[in-house]
Amino acid sequence: VADTAQELFGFTAGPRLSLHVTDGLDFLAQVAHSNTPPSEREGVYDLLLVDVASYNAPQDNDKGILVPPPDFCSQDFLESDGLVKSVLKPTGILGINVVGGDLAIHHLTMRMAEHFKHVAWLHHGPSFSILFASDE
Repeated sequence: VADTAQELFGFTAGPRLSLHVTDGLDFLAQVAHSNTPPSEREGVYDLLLVDVASYNAPQDNDKGILVPPPDFCSQDFLESDGLVKSVLKPTGILGINVVGGDLAIHHLTMRMAEHFKHVAWLHHGPSFSILFASDE
């Protein structure tokens, strides 16, 4: 994925943009559980984009969402003391690429609205949407 991002999309890491090739949940947990105060952490983000898939998603998920895998839609991931809120700045934005039926996208939108003041979605094709959430 990293090579493709560089070759096809011109991705270049820099002082304000970094690439981490690792398990996303493990990475977020590592950042979240850092002993450094949030205001001093390198890993307090303005934007967190979730664009992940699971080969087992149809079997793992009974909500009709194929992308992202269930762990990236869970209460633990989204809630106020969960992974997302612990790594985003107070003005940060969460973006999640979602592949699934309209009802599934609606359910995830409602779940996100339980944990963020503002939720919006961009529909970009049959069963494809990007959900955005922020508290500011």
